[in-house]
Amino acid sequence: MTLIVGYVSHDYVAVASDRTITIRQRGRSDIYKDVENKAIVLNGQAIMGYTGLAWLGGISTDRWVVGELSPLDPSEYFGALAGKSERAIDAIRRAGGLDRSQTGHAYLVVGYPVFEDDDPQRRRVPALVTISNALGSHYRSWRPRPGFEINRQALTDDQDFLLESVGGSLKR
Repeated sequence: MTLIVGYVSHDYVAVASDRTITIRQRGRSDIYKDVENKAIVLNGQAIMGYTGLAWLGGISTDRWVVGELSPLDPSEYFGALAGKSERAIDAIRRAGGLDRSQTGHAYLVVGYPVFEDDDPQRRRVPALVTISNALGSHYRSWRPRPGFEINRQALTDDQDFLLESVGGSLKR
C-alpha cells in the first residue's frame, strides 16, 4: 500500500508519494509497476495524494479525479470527491471485483483549500484534509467501510507545521 505524506507550514506545503501500483492476478505473483501518478494539483490551491485503488471508473484514479472535479467550483471538491468515490468503489464491489476489505481508499490534501462553508471575506489558511473510507476520527487503523469521511485540520498561528500520512503508518 502506498504511503502518502503531507506537510503544511505557513511558508509552503508538500506531498510525497511513490508511483508503484500492485496488480494482483489469480494464480500469479503480484506484479509491481511504477506507472501511476498519485499526486494531483487542485486548482492551484492545494496538492492531493491518494492511496488505495489505482483505478476508478475504468481509468487511472488521477485521471478520474481530474475528470470528476474539473467542472466543479473548488468549494465543492471535497464533498463531491467523497460522494463520487463512494459510488465508484461501490460499483467495483457490486461488479464482484473486490470485497470490502480490499476497497480502502484515502486522499490527503495540503494547501489552501476552499470549503463551501468558508467565509469569502476571511483569509484562507494552510490546511490539511483527509477524505477516506478507511480512516477517520473514530479509527486508528486502516478499516474500509462503505462511507467516506472528510476531516480538516487548519494550521493555527501558534503551530509551526502539520504533518500527516495516509496509507502505511508513519511513526511519530
